[in-house]
Amino acid sequence: MNPGIWHLLATAGLSPEKTGILAERFRSSTSSLDPLSVIRTLPELSDKAKAKLELVDFQKVARYHNLGLTVAHPEDFPEPLHQIHTPPPFLFTWGQQEIWHQPCVAIVGTRSATHYGKACAQKFGEHLSDAGFVIVSGGAAGIDAAAHRGALGVTGKTIAVCACGLDRAYPPSHEGLFTEIREKGLLVSAYALGAGTIPHHFLERNVLIAALSMAVLVIEGPKDSGSLVTAQWAAEFGRPVYVVPGPITGGTFKGSHNLIRNGATLVDHPGQILDDLMPSLGGYSESLSSATPLNEYQSSLIELLGATPLPLELLCDSTGLEASDLMAELTELELQGVIERTSGGYIRKI
Repeated sequence: MNPGIWHLLATAGLSPEKTGILAERFRSSTSSLDPLSVIRTLPELSDKAKAKLELVDFQKVARYHNLGLTVAHPEDFPEPLHQIHTPPPFLFTWGQQEIWHQPCVAIVGTRSATHYGKACAQKFGEHLSDAGFVIVSGGAAGIDAAAHRGALGVTGKTIAVCACGLDRAYPPSHEGLFTEIREKGLLVSAYALGAGTIPHHFLERNVLIAALSMAVLVIEGPKDSGSLVTAQWAAEFGRPVYVVPGPITGGTFKGSHNLIRNGATLVDHPGQILDDLMPSLGGYSESLSSATPLNEYQSSLIELLGATPLPLELLCDSTGLEASDLMAELTELELQGVIERTSGGYIRKI
């Protein structure tokens, strides 16, 4: 079947119910229906939507589908997506579609993340990926990108649920990241090629992230963060919500702390999530608290640190590491229980 049909339906902006009826009609039809003519005559279609239909580039659609873009129908969906009250009538995917049938954990948070938040997202992503989970996030800057990169550095199994068509990266600076996810993991979108990011796309994307995942981990969410919407949907679907706490003076953690007050589970180590989730899957008998070998940067930090707190700036100067890279190494040592962060800086645990 011509893949352009699905891009026309996604472009039309109809209700999910109406789109689903038309999708089934086109799939089951044995006649040579012209989908553009059929959709164009629908009375509920606005003039703006009709104009958009004329802009669908069928040659571009064919080219992208030849490169690997596919259309997933409800029978292709992983079971958790069917828990959405009105599941999408179809989704566009690009990459290793088989991984969305594996156990998934979402890691979400603010685009305006601190070095600490991004380091936590990367390290939780690495550990959960290493334990066998697929890391799901939204492909955005900040926490999302760090979580994806954490998984890509271990198993490569990560899913980016996008708020735009899969022919573009949002933000544009993530083009390389999206290429790597497409090669090792999976890109997912409900939107046709050429579709841009508009506010309600992000809300719809957050529903998909929550539905795909057996748990949601929020790292650094301010009061108005979209990650809080993802957490709310996760609770609606009966998924556990975990939150990494931050400093009480940090505005980018206000929403996170509200989630904790409202019943979300505070975590400061990936092993706490694994202790909850792995027994239901079977096969988990080892805690991540067991020490992993230190790399050269971590060994240098251990030698530098003692009982007197050292601030991040001094450690940057002493190690020559960029702040983001240094925070990733410090967070790893914190997770292993080797060092501790205090108000004055970092100390080594004696």
